[in-house]
Amino acid sequence: MGAPPATASDWELPAAPGGGVGNRHKLGIVGAVVGGVGLLVLLVAVVPFTRSGSDETADTGVVAQEEEVSEAIAAHSEEPESAVTVDPDESEDMSGSSSASDFFSQPADLESVISEIQESTVTVLCAGGLGSGWVIELDSPDADAPEEALELDAQYPYEVITNHHVIEECLSTPGSVEVVSGDKEFDAYLYSWDEDTDLALIGITEELPPLRVSDEPEPGWWAMAVGSPYGLEGSVTIGNIVNRDGDEVISTAALNNGNSGGPLVNSRGEVVGTNSFVLVGEDYPQDWNIAIGFPVICTKLAICPDLDPWD
Repeated sequence: MGAPPATASDWELPAAPGGGVGNRHKLGIVGAVVGGVGLLVLLVAVVPFTRSGSDETADTGVVAQEEEVSEAIAAHSEEPESAVTVDPDESEDMSGSSSASDFFSQPADLESVISEIQESTVTVLCAGGLGSGWVIELDSPDADAPEEALELDAQYPYEVITNHHVIEECLSTPGSVEVVSGDKEFDAYLYSWDEDTDLALIGITEELPPLRVSDEPEPGWWAMAVGSPYGLEGSVTIGNIVNRDGDEVISTAALNNGNSGGPLVNSRGEVVGTNSFVLVGEDYPQDWNIAIGFPVICTKLAICPDLDPWD
């Protein structure tokens, strides 16, 4: 990016219902008021004569008429339905959720998306400094990898992505980095890092649900940042993707001290990038919140054979 990077002071970390109204058919009943003689004639013609207390039934004409009606109903029920089939891909989701491909709108079940991301976002501590991280699933080293790498992978088989500036004080003592999720603290080890892209890879001993990764984002996509600003674990800010500048993804999802290393996700809860820094100052009429695009991880820190880089 052509803009000057954030100064160190900008990112010094502190020492945290309704039934379908089916068409309701209203049957209008129109009453006819008839004179006494007319009504009597109608009753004599239609209503059968019975003795008081008699078990005699209605005349056969009425019975026959009832049978015809019953047969007609039965015949209709046996006819095959002429239901209109709808392609499930083209039908509207009755839950009211947005289309799976609608990256520009907030997800209908935002609570679930937030919960999912929080479960996979951790706090990273190093030498009194604090940042965030997110869980990714990577392949194990090849069998011909150095013995030390194989031993470390066996001991710390699960991976967390964070920022280089979050763990830089632990470079000489990679086992001193700490990873916390709620009241759980995991044994951790600093695997690798890249100062130029401000990324680092940490191994942990216990499994947490990994996050999925996003396709190349577009300007206007809905976006959410999750992390531990000022130690407040699981904090959430929401905005949209402004644009991309090379490997950097610019968003309006606000970042604060401690958000560094946390995920920036799309409306599906897929990782767009790793939140890294904020550009502030006279050259910027508004703060620019920057995340490092996901593919950089695969070019600098890990091998991602099944993931294609963005164009």
